[in-house]
Amino acid sequence: AEKVYEFLLDNDYLQETPELEKVKTYDGNFIEMIKASYLHEQQITKECSDLYISALKVGDILTVGLAQWFVNEQVEELAKTKYWLDRLEAFGDSKEALRFLDNEMGEID
Repeated sequence: AEKVYEFLLDNDYLQETPELEKVKTYDGNFIEMIKASYLHEQQITKECSDLYISALKVGDILTVGLAQWFVNEQVEELAKTKYWLDRLEAFGDSKEALRFLDNEMGEID
């Protein structure tokens, strides 16, 4: 968010922050929460790609650079959420499995 904020200010773009939607809760269903996170990351990746393509079409090289940074970040985010989704689907969401995965998450930088 900070990167976008600085980009907008540095380039004299007007900002209008839309109202945020209420966050969905998952009532302890961890697998559904991670699935939703993965789907969300896929949507964000599409939006970043669309921004890149649109900026390229109009020749806005500054925005192309910013969009490329976001596309690169999304590769990492998709990989992370897919990894955890695969792990949860493989091990399930028993207390033991969640403890194991929690320990694994704690070891990752």
